Amino acid sequence: MNSLLYGLITWAIEDQKIPFIDCWFMGATCVFTCELQTYDFGSFSQASQIILLLFTLVSGRTVSTIPAIFIKIFQAKRKSNTAEDISSTRMDDNNILPVQSLARQTSVDPVLRKRLQSLPDPYHLRITAYIILIVLIVSTCLFIYLFTFFSVGFWFKYNYILQHYSQINKTVNPFYASLVVKITSFNQNGLTSW
Repeated sequence: MNSLLYGLITWAIEDQKIPFIDCWFMGATCVFTCELQTYDFGSFSQASQIILLLFTLVSGRTVSTIPAIFIKIFQAKRKSNTAEDISSTRMDDNNILPVQSLARQTSVDPVLRKRLQSLPDPYHLRITAYIILIVLIVSTCLFIYLFTFFSVGFWFKYNYILQHYSQINKTVNPFYASLVVKITSFNQNGLTSW
């Protein structure tokens, strides 16, 4: 459905000059990051190229995992809300860490027992882990995207001639070329605008 929607959006932006089947195929290429092309990516208008790059970015393996993590957080919260009460289920054997269960079964130093009982329950650990995972994914992607965007952009700007970035007889800004290379290579798409 996403590839069909993206094809329709691109087809509308191109004012139906490019056949719908090619717009749909390019949308599918961006959704599935498979680098197959039936139409030259550089022949699309810059607005369509940006939309297709956004589709590639959103459909990429790293960014597309974030909604699944939000769903897991929602399911974990819903599951805890359908249970009686977090405080009443906290002492249930299914809702404590194994080390806490072991501390209950054996006689342990009272200070150590108190510290073990102060550990968070698996529910809170799970939610915290999901949130940390989202932060790590977003920060890693931002770092990689920004670092490579600027690195490649400056490399293009100072090491290549502008005519190397021609697209439909117009030169492309080296940083736009860097953006295309960055998004499509990181998501293993392989689309190029020149």
